[in-house]
Amino acid sequence: MDKNAKELLEQDMLKLRKEERKIVELFYALEGNKPHTLEEIGEIMHLTKEGARMRLYRSLKILNHEVRKRRPDYDEEEEKIGQRMNEMFLKKISSGAKPGSYSFKKPEPKVKTEFYKIVK
Repeated sequence: MDKNAKELLEQDMLKLRKEERKIVELFYALEGNKPHTLEEIGEIMHLTKEGARMRLYRSLKILNHEVRKRRPDYDEEEEKIGQRMNEMFLKKISSGAKPGSYSFKKPEPKVKTEFYKIVK
């Protein structure tokens, strides 16, 4: 890992809670030790294996978002639309809807631009 990437990772890791940071460090062996399994992390952190997995998943989601924000083509509005669509999907799934019985329409932007009129 080059120096710049390591600095960026350290900055992103500061966005995590202390416990989440420790779980990522243990799982990916960022401190130079051997990588630990979720079961081992659970024992170290006094969590169940599932609890460790959920915290690792949340941490990776946060880190992934931080990386996406640095991309030159990052669009915050598109990100919010994607999050809303994901929330709608989870609501439909949790309500017992059968796969394929739901569809989503991309919400129209609040401000219609010339580009939007051309694309539509």
